[in-house]
Amino acid sequence: MFLRGVRLPIEWVEKAEVFLKEARKHFGEGIHRLTCFEAHQASELYLKALLVSLTGLHPYTHDLSELLETAMLSMKKWVRRKPLDTTNKDKLMRINI
Repeated sequence: MFLRGVRLPIEWVEKAEVFLKEARKHFGEGIHRLTCFEAHQASELYLKALLVSLTGLHPYTHDLSELLETAMLSMKKWVRRKPLDTTNKDKLMRINI
């Protein structure tokens, strides 16, 4: 999904990408406990980055369900304030997981 004007905190995204890379590596090696932990960390960082971008805050929790629900509510409110713009898709940041 593209949201015009949303800039994710780059430090958080970079950390999330490191965890995601490690999760993929460990998955390939069959180390499932580390895969799950690292995938969870990456998801948490991506969601918190999105929340900070949208609201300036994030809940102090590790619960992905709570973070996702909060992010979805925040995105609905944000989209109502700023219409979705996909005219310049190539210039917008997109997270591919």
